[in-house]
Amino acid sequence: MKPIILIPGIEATALANANTFDFASVWNAYDSIGTSLFTKVTGPYITDRLQLDPLYDEQNSSLIERNHMARLPYERTVINLANKLKETGDYSPIYLFGYDWRLSNAVNGKRLYDFTQYLKRKLAANKEDPWEGFRFLTHSMGGLLFSCYLGELKGHYDDIDKAVITAPPFLGSPYALIHMIKGDGGVKSFLNSIFGRNEDIRKVVRTYPAVYELLPWYDQSVVYEDSGKNVDLTQTNQWQSNIGDDIPEIFKARLKELAEFRKSKLFPLQKLPDELRTRILVIAGSGDDTASQLKVRKEQGKISNFVIIDDKRSVKIETGDGTVPLQSATAHKDSVKTLVVFKTGLFSEPTDSLDYHGLFLRDSRVQNILLRFFTMNVMAAKVRAGALTTVQGPNPNWWKSIGDTVVNASPF
Repeated sequence: MKPIILIPGIEATALANANTFDFASVWNAYDSIGTSLFTKVTGPYITDRLQLDPLYDEQNSSLIERNHMARLPYERTVINLANKLKETGDYSPIYLFGYDWRLSNAVNGKRLYDFTQYLKRKLAANKEDPWEGFRFLTHSMGGLLFSCYLGELKGHYDDIDKAVITAPPFLGSPYALIHMIKGDGGVKSFLNSIFGRNEDIRKVVRTYPAVYELLPWYDQSVVYEDSGKNVDLTQTNQWQSNIGDDIPEIFKARLKELAEFRKSKLFPLQKLPDELRTRILVIAGSGDDTASQLKVRKEQGKISNFVIIDDKRSVKIETGDGTVPLQSATAHKDSVKTLVVFKTGLFSEPTDSLDYHGLFLRDSRVQNILLRFFTMNVMAAKVRAGALTTVQGPNPNWWKSIGDTVVNASPF
């Protein structure tokens, strides 16, 4: 038995106030296109800020917990995967790891570790089909959470059979910064478009560690307009001066936490053992216009470090999945096998046009890749002389028959 654990992206888990008689909803997951649009128009608004210690809500009466996971982006994938497993005689369960996505991925990485330990004890009772490791499937920010989970393992990776990381913002996305400043559709996703409907909500979101952890930090992602030098978003004095002025203590703390997160909490995949990396696959999206660079004007009126968002000439557009730039999603292509799936037309993959990033796991080519990787006796790479090399032997190019809209970004 090799259970699959699905780790979704930001906002994909409904949140509820457990300190009520009916678990009152404070954030709706997106179960269908209709409910998503209805929620966008009518609410609910997420209004609870987090305290300086981001484990806790500001309101003493609120005890926020996870509820169900969004159906729209994930249900079809889970059903198809379960059916395919059964066809091969594999009745391994699929577990949904929903989580409070407001919190740091490091916190949720620890919770994922506790969850896997719980599952191991639960499954130990099954003597006929013993547990042999977990297969992980992540989407979007779930890839950062999984990276933090790897750090919790302290070098002991026996629990991992395989892992597929899809649409990962390894080095963040400019849309996170746009979202924090302007509230322009959250992280540019159909599923995230409820965020940012007014200034109050933007200020609430600025207390959430996870949003900071999605800020871009690859070279030339945010630059000064005059010099072209990188802006360091872990430094308070390089932020737009009117951001965080209502929560100065929390804002400074979040930036300090962000620097520590990047330095020691987000586990670098390239440091994983070679053999383990043969069992990890990254799937990135490309072919959709994606903001890849924002420019900062040192002074505009009374505002310093003004992020130029409304002038399209100052927002560099390159390729990606519409939310995550390709250079962020493929950041580990030299050490972990990375496949790139190109966006297709409306009639080929309708969900690509609706929201390529948010509905990435609904793409039939993505499903085909992960089904093959999880169900066939295939690997992402092989180890030879201490380095990863191209797979040889049976099924060496197991992904190529999907078509020319899927390409290998790795040198092996």
